[in-house]
Amino acid sequence: MLGKILEKTKDYLSPADRHQIAQVHAFAEMAHGEQKRLSGEPYMVHPVEVALILAELKQDADTICAALLHDVLEDTKTPDEEIKRTFGAKILFLVKGVTKLTELKISSSRATPKEEMHAENTRKMFLAMAKDIRIVFIKLADRLHNMRTLEYLPRAKQIENARETMDIFAPLAHRLGLGLIKWELEDLSFRYLDPDNFWMVREKVTEKRRERESYIKDFIEKVKGILKEHNIHGEVSGRAKHFYSIFRKMQTQHLEFEQIYDLSAVRALVDTQHDCYGLLGLIHARWKPIPGKIKDYIAMPKENNYRSLHTTVIGPEGKQVEIQIRTFEMHSQAEYGIASHWLYKQIDKTRTGRQKLKQKDLSYIGKMTWLRKLAEDKSDNSEFLDTLKTDMIFDEVYVSTPKGDIYSLCQGATPVDFAYQVHTEIGNRCIGAKVNNKIVPLESELHNGDVVEILTSKTARPNSDWLSFAQSPRTKTKIKSWIAKQNKQQHLNAGREMLEAALQEFLLEPALVGNEKYLAPILKRYAFHTLDDLYTAIGHGDVASRAVARTFWENYKEKHKQAEEPKPILEKPRKSNSAGVVVDGVDTVLIRLANCCHPLPGDAITGFVTMGYGITVHRASCKNVSRLKERKIAVFWHNTPQHTYPAALEVAGFDRVGIFKDILNVIADTAINVQEATARKTGRGEFKSRIIVDVRDLNQLLHLLGSLKKIKDVYDAYRLSA
Repeated sequence: MLGKILEKTKDYLSPADRHQIAQVHAFAEMAHGEQKRLSGEPYMVHPVEVALILAELKQDADTICAALLHDVLEDTKTPDEEIKRTFGAKILFLVKGVTKLTELKISSSRATPKEEMHAENTRKMFLAMAKDIRIVFIKLADRLHNMRTLEYLPRAKQIENARETMDIFAPLAHRLGLGLIKWELEDLSFRYLDPDNFWMVREKVTEKRRERESYIKDFIEKVKGILKEHNIHGEVSGRAKHFYSIFRKMQTQHLEFEQIYDLSAVRALVDTQHDCYGLLGLIHARWKPIPGKIKDYIAMPKENNYRSLHTTVIGPEGKQVEIQIRTFEMHSQAEYGIASHWLYKQIDKTRTGRQKLKQKDLSYIGKMTWLRKLAEDKSDNSEFLDTLKTDMIFDEVYVSTPKGDIYSLCQGATPVDFAYQVHTEIGNRCIGAKVNNKIVPLESELHNGDVVEILTSKTARPNSDWLSFAQSPRTKTKIKSWIAKQNKQQHLNAGREMLEAALQEFLLEPALVGNEKYLAPILKRYAFHTLDDLYTAIGHGDVASRAVARTFWENYKEKHKQAEEPKPILEKPRKSNSAGVVVDGVDTVLIRLANCCHPLPGDAITGFVTMGYGITVHRASCKNVSRLKERKIAVFWHNTPQHTYPAALEVAGFDRVGIFKDILNVIADTAINVQEATARKTGRGEFKSRIIVDVRDLNQLLHLLGSLKKIKDVYDAYRLSA
């Protein structure tokens, strides 16, 4: 088995490197001993096959050594230090990186608490991969050989591994430009996930293979004739399409197998980029190209650096033929992706067009910005799993800035997606966009080759309307994050008011919350890190303000033994009034609640003496309070609300038939009366509803808002204030 590896590497590795590989092979063979795979083969067959796949990719000696050792830490009793002492820290780093990746399980469903931990580990490992991409090379080779031998696992395990491969590893191979690995991973996954369709496609492809191969062979000879006639050096070959790509085309374009004519493609490799365009022109002069099927990935490479010219022409007998034209160097990049950058880059200027071997450092990974962005994504873990898959699976659209900087976006992307791809702050301050020098709506779909300019303003803010047309999961996450941050501040302010009002009911000073000896036990009891977290939870309705205030009072009483539980404010010698408010130092007075802010029991409140109108009660946070010139007076809520109070709220969501009815039904289910309700469309498929309800206190209103947010297509519900 070792001989195969040494044979594969003799053309590009030094004798010293190959000697080290032989030493590592002997070490791994001894470590695994008599271990067997499920197939009954010696375990060493697996690491050797992984190493051979990497040798095909022309990987360096450290990578191949790590491949031979990649299961030693996990499956044997070999300590880390022994590998480090024997073969060095670099090889140990690669082996440990692959071992950690192997321990991860990436779910294809929404994250459960257990999967949250896996998602966080996955995020960290993607960051490690960004530091040394060779880790993922080894993992992909490991996964490829495991998929080749998947038949020995139980059916449930076959499906689990195939789904994970299709969702994560095949798209990852695509993003790294490892075309050969990507195609095989897809076909192997297809075989186990959808065996009926896999064997159907395979059987139909086999039926007319001889006839098809004869046609492609004749076409290849004609293309070779064009090269010879115009003195262009190159090679021409045929390429059968992979089973999964055929099936995917049937699904996406709603075609029967018999309607797919380009089951094979012709590939022409030439020496220079100039020859690529020259040959394209000559082919179009000979056969009519199909409009819309000409793609120039040389001028606008894919994000994985794939470069090639694609065209589909009407060939002899009226049959469609797909042709790919690229240089020898571009072909190496297309087949081996980033791997082709590790060991050689220079192109031999001889007629063979083959590449010279040249050592290259590992700095190329710095160009793989998408990998680092993915690893450093700040979204929560459940959204990270979705972003991980969708970011790698989506087809790509290539657009540029007016300065010529090219960006890769997902299919269907809009100017908003582009703005956030350039920079988060550009997205947050976006007010409009120009596409090809024309002002367009922000929901416009971008296409390959568009030149996009984002118009910004320092006072602009993200709009929740954007969520209805943004396509990238990362864009949606950033918009939601900004909205959540604003809502968090609202909840924080509301929670502070509610807790201060509740503390006053227990005759405690609001400043008490800042005292560490009283605050620390509260935070520990409710599992919060900071006072702001506590305020936010109260404002959101997750924690009752009265319960927190009582805990403060109990802690205060414990430290001040003489303290007695305060009597309810209702027992003060004050006469009740229709507003449910008592006024400090006044027995009878006309009291009314301000219409601008609709204060509720639980709000921190303040009173203003208005000549001829008695006392007007405002929320302490009301914007009008700072403008009032009247004399302030202390006011309190009754300990037990005995009235209902009007509260104005707004519900925002995506418009659909029946959503307004659903909102009113939720309110009715809580036995809350509706005074007034209106709804209006706000454009871009969204709506807002303004509702005035009668509630007992702030806690009841917050509970209602929480219920409204759970309605399908509702993305926000909040209290209106002055």
